[in-house]
Amino acid sequence: MLTLRRTAALLLSLFLASCLALLPAQGASAEEPMELTGLVTDTTNTLSNSDISEIEDASASLESATGSSLYVVIVSTFENPNVGNDWASAVALDSQLGINDIVLYIGTDAGEYGLNVDQSLSLSSADRESIQNDILPLVNQRDFVGAAVQAASELEQALNGSYSGGSGSSGSDTSGATSTSSENSNVFTIVLGVLVLVVLIVVAIVFLNGRRKRQKQLREAEQKQAAELEARRQQASIQLVRMDNLIKSSDEEVAFASAEFGSDEVKVYQNELGMAKKASKEAFELQGKLLDHIPDAPEDREAWIERILTITDTATKRLGDQASHFQELRVRQNDAPKLLVALRQRAEAARPRLAEISSWFDGLDAHYDQSARDRIGADIGQAGQLLDLADDEIEGATASAEAGNAGAAIVDITDAENAFAQFDGLVKGLTATRELFERAPRQIADEAAQLKRTLAQVEDLTGTASVTPSATTTETVTEARKLLADIDQAAGRFTDPAGTIERLHAVAGRLDDALGGLLDAKERVDHARARLPEALRNASAEISAAAQFINSKRGAVSSGPRTRLDQAESQLARAEALRNDDPVQALQLANDADHLARTALSTGKQEVDNTYSFSSWDSTSHAGYGRHRNSYGGGGDQFLSSMGGAILGGIISGILSDSGSSRRHDNDWSGFGGFGGFGGGGGGGGFSGGGGSRGGFGGGGGTR
Repeated sequence: MLTLRRTAALLLSLFLASCLALLPAQGASAEEPMELTGLVTDTTNTLSNSDISEIEDASASLESATGSSLYVVIVSTFENPNVGNDWASAVALDSQLGINDIVLYIGTDAGEYGLNVDQSLSLSSADRESIQNDILPLVNQRDFVGAAVQAASELEQALNGSYSGGSGSSGSDTSGATSTSSENSNVFTIVLGVLVLVVLIVVAIVFLNGRRKRQKQLREAEQKQAAELEARRQQASIQLVRMDNLIKSSDEEVAFASAEFGSDEVKVYQNELGMAKKASKEAFELQGKLLDHIPDAPEDREAWIERILTITDTATKRLGDQASHFQELRVRQNDAPKLLVALRQRAEAARPRLAEISSWFDGLDAHYDQSARDRIGADIGQAGQLLDLADDEIEGATASAEAGNAGAAIVDITDAENAFAQFDGLVKGLTATRELFERAPRQIADEAAQLKRTLAQVEDLTGTASVTPSATTTETVTEARKLLADIDQAAGRFTDPAGTIERLHAVAGRLDDALGGLLDAKERVDHARARLPEALRNASAEISAAAQFINSKRGAVSSGPRTRLDQAESQLARAEALRNDDPVQALQLANDADHLARTALSTGKQEVDNTYSFSSWDSTSHAGYGRHRNSYGGGGDQFLSSMGGAILGGIISGILSDSGSSRRHDNDWSGFGGFGGFGGGGGGGGFSGGGGSRGGFGGGGGTR
């Protein structure tokens, strides 16, 4: 390879020396395209000041008669590009010449000249070539002033339509140019041949070097991939051993936990352990394929290793979660007496809180919509059932503690704590509803007044003959008028205050969109700054309402409403961040957040309505829901009623346990059948971001 390089270098040196010998002597260095600063540019210093003035006068006469200017550029040779016409085009571009500007370029040593014109100029190719032929004798005689003056004169005739062709004076005077052109042609033909040969040799060298380099890179990549795969295989092997040890220790832990906390409490743990054993068997089978003598494709080995790692990671986490739960219960056993005292105090304080809300509900005016009353009554009923469930768990924990069964006691204490947490959430939401009912007349009046002002702006802008409103705008205006009419007709006595406020927020958001499309930039900013505080408050209120509802009904709400709530929170956070720098975008985001929160609330309510009928809740009685441990003597209906509140609230089956992220996972590991993912607890979570915010549209362009 070294010999080949040396040979190539020697040949290249010889060929370059030949090229230099064959090339004609150059009096000056080559010129690259330049930016013109005047009508005449002469880097060869051929022209005198009077010559330049004469050419400028001729160009001025041409411009006066036709609107076109003639630029004269004289250089030794052309470089980058080295073709005269292409070089002149580059000069015109760099100098930002117009379509009416013409360049007469002359290469004194290159033996090349010509007229460079824009293709949009009304000058035919035949006329341009004829003018070039007319000035050729003058160029050969190095009378560049005469050539430029004659070119300007004939260009004026051609552009005005009075040009009748060449003067026929070229005659024998073309011999000099022809001879020079012929000699240059022969020289460049030889040089071209030499360069082609040199290029072929260089290409061969580059190709051989490139192939060798690619082969080396390929070997290195394969070695790196093999090393990484082996490292992951070793990691998978270690993880598999850890999982196997954890499964064996979990067998013992389940037995201990069952004896300590009861068989019912460890059912989920047993189920998780069974799934882990099944998954472990699959993982060991894959490990056997990796270790046998049968050759495997790299992609298969990679897939098996990834499968083992996924199985072991999931099994380790889920069994670890179960072990941690029971460890936490053991730690809390010593505090059982103190925890029971605290629970009894919470129970004593909870009943008056519920009674106060119930008293307000019973005194509600009859004009309120029945569906709104039913929903409040259902929440009050559920809150009462949760208190009964908490009392039941406190009773069971007390009995277990007195019998010396601390494990069973702490399980009941945990369930009671969860019931109280759910109760607190419901009462907080009911209190917010009560406050909403009390402030609704004033709030609705204020928001309706703002809606009227926005509506008036839209109607003023669309009322002119020059503006045709879109169908969406027309529909929104009609909806706003109807809503305002309904509010006026209610005269402060709203049958569904929450529903009316929701309608106000929805229509206001759409009307903001319509108005934004009708205002100019400054007006949009002014409107956004005025509306933004109210829009942010509205969005925050809607998000709080949706969050409270989903939290209190988590047992019956799927991931859909939770996702919309998460998106609403993200949009509101973005709106808050942009409120000072971009109020227009912030207003759009706030309206999006408001809409997403209302969607979360409405879809959540639909899911609850589809799962539980409100007519089944006894909203008039908030005591005596029974004890689920007392299954004797007419306690069946009461037991079902008490359990209904727990299921709807998400306490049963551990949906509420561990702050809502249940340790009790789904009953099957959906990942270990087709391995498409792993089932998880309470169905919460969502997708951050999202929303339909505007802005940020990218632009583009081009150059001539």
